[in-house]
Amino acid sequence: MNFQTIYLYEFKLGQAADKTSRKINKAFGQRSTNKRTIQRWFQKFRNGDISLQRKEGSRRVSILKNEKLKRIVERNLRITVRELAGKLGVSIGTVSNHLKELNMKKKMDSIIPP
Repeated sequence: MNFQTIYLYEFKLGQAADKTSRKINKAFGQRSTNKRTIQRWFQKFRNGDISLQRKEGSRRVSILKNEKLKRIVERNLRITVRELAGKLGVSIGTVSNHLKELNMKKKMDSIIPP
């Protein structure tokens, strides 16, 4: 999930990065974002750049491999996204993005493969 619009909204309201981080993580799950990421965006906004696009090449290379995620899910269709994130040592957002790439959907506490 892209939170840049929320970052800009919170910045314009004068909110602090740590408070913004807590609010987003409360709404979307722990480790959805972090204070340091928000601080970088707030600095960008302070410098007058309010575009919501990331710089070219700024996206990190994912350490999560889709095949590994797929194997884990196929072994336990009732595993939650939060459990997957903890087990794999990545954020909930990362797991969600990879599940979407695999065309897997969460339905009534189960992950449904394509």
